[in-house]
Amino acid sequence: MSWDVLILALNTSPFENEPADLQPVLMGDAEEVRVQISRSFPNVDWSDPAWGELGEESHVIEFNFVRAGPVDHFTLHIRGGGDPVGAVARLCHEHGWYAYDCSTGEFLDLQSSSGEGWEAFKEWRDHALRDEGASGAQEE
Repeated sequence: MSWDVLILALNTSPFENEPADLQPVLMGDAEEVRVQISRSFPNVDWSDPAWGELGEESHVIEFNFVRAGPVDHFTLHIRGGGDPVGAVARLCHEHGWYAYDCSTGEFLDLQSSSGEGWEAFKEWRDHALRDEGASGAQEE
């Protein structure tokens, strides 16, 4: 299970405009986007160009997008127990991108994000794993 966050460039801020006014903007060619991500996180493993992986001490962030061609968005798949919100904020601030929390259906306000989406995901994940463990133990 992962916390999925869509990263995209937009023509205008989602916090100052109506959703109908938002249009994706080209981030660049896939190789250019990998270079941009690597500027923010030099330790990303790009062994598979479509699935970059950044292993942090308390979490893993996977960068999923096309191997080649134009990129107007990509998805982060985040696993672990630490707080990745700072890393997401850093990535977006450094490149003028926005983060959309797929679990809440809202853009992350990275200026004042409390990490509510991440915390809600962890709570849901941990609850689901406890339930799965309990049902597995009952079946034995």
